[in-house]
Amino acid sequence: MSELTLSALPARLAIRCSRPPLPFGPRDDDVQDMCKRLGEAGVSTVFDLLDLDTDKRRELLALSEQQLEDVAAVCSRYPDINLSYEVGA
Repeated sequence: MSELTLSALPARLAIRCSRPPLPFGPRDDDVQDMCKRLGEAGVSTVFDLLDLDTDKRRELLALSEQQLEDVAAVCSRYPDINLSYEVGA
């Protein structure tokens, strides 16, 4: 998997998981199945995915070893931005 493909995976999963399946072919069916498994496991963000036990993550994603390594590399570079602010009167 290319880095560009992997970097789009969280957004693609979020979009595909939030609407009914569309007839785009087997690969999209695989994504829909993955979305269903992740949703049932309570995974809704990249950080939820990272917090999973390794064996559980492998089971839910159902990807090859190389693809899992690629996903891990992209997830570890996923930005974690926390913002807090106060509005003064």
